[in-house]
Amino acid sequence: MAIEPNKSPSIRELARIAGVSRTTVSLALRNSPSLKVETRRRIQQLAKEEGYYPDKVTRELMNHLRSGRRNMVRDKIAYLTCYESKTHWRSVYNDLAYFEGAKSRGSELGYDVEPIWSMEPNMRAERMSKILRARAIRGVILEPAAVSHSRMKLIPSEFAIVAIGDSFEVANINRVSHNHYSGMRLALENLLHGDYQSIAYVNTREQDDRVFNEWNSAFRYMMSSKGKARLIEPFVPDEWNDEHFVAWYRDKQPDAILCNVSAPHRALRSAGIDFAANTTFYSLDANATAKDLPNVNGVDQCAEEVGVAAIELLIWMLNAHNYGPQAKPRYLRVEGSWNA
Repeated sequence: MAIEPNKSPSIRELARIAGVSRTTVSLALRNSPSLKVETRRRIQQLAKEEGYYPDKVTRELMNHLRSGRRNMVRDKIAYLTCYESKTHWRSVYNDLAYFEGAKSRGSELGYDVEPIWSMEPNMRAERMSKILRARAIRGVILEPAAVSHSRMKLIPSEFAIVAIGDSFEVANINRVSHNHYSGMRLALENLLHGDYQSIAYVNTREQDDRVFNEWNSAFRYMMSSKGKARLIEPFVPDEWNDEHFVAWYRDKQPDAILCNVSAPHRALRSAGIDFAANTTFYSLDANATAKDLPNVNGVDQCAEEVGVAAIELLIWMLNAHNYGPQAKPRYLRVEGSWNA
């Protein structure tokens, strides 16, 4: 019997077309590792071709029924850490905050979030994927890599993946991050309402590249529109040099500096310059830089909320059986707040 046009087929009908049991179809649509990858892909592709989508009432009922089982065995989501040391990420403010936000929200939704180290010696994508499959993990959050343009040690076609930030060179995956462009604009709008007459943006090239130059772009936009007389040319050298920065500082004499690294502070102190009376530093990531730049206010990137957004997007993907590369990747941005 043919499926009626414009009608979503049932699991029973998909099973008949595929020549498998209803249980096999159900497991394939949940991307269960208990089935062979080829079987999952074949049935998932068939479901797309036939226009299958889960019935809302049935899905909600099944989620309710499964929720009781989650009290005993909860679904797991991997938080893939990417530093050379297994535990170093816990000392990085944002990475720990992303995890805590994802873990807390995941628990509310019936999921356990488990940190898994991806940089173990000799770790390859095939081995990492095998480890996740063995633990029945289908969803993965990628924490930012320590180095920009890193490669993901994972076979993307087998999992639902959400990356935090842009440090991984992976095409067509969903991402979540702080909105760095609007973060810079937020900072400048607040500083321009004050009495500062010479406001500068200072950073390393690596840090600015890491956010796709959004800080630099936003600063230059504000230079051309709102702050022509009070915003000075950014200092973002290709290679950081303390002496060059000190010479620039003496020449420009900024009374406010926006940055997210400790290098400018360190360079001025090493040169014996008492800048505290003449220049106020503000951070573009105040919580993350608090350890190196104590008592420096600025933008709160709301890292825990980034983690919350990441896991909510990932759970949506899991519920929609949305695995592998994305035809239309989503990029969610979380706004920060200003701490004066």
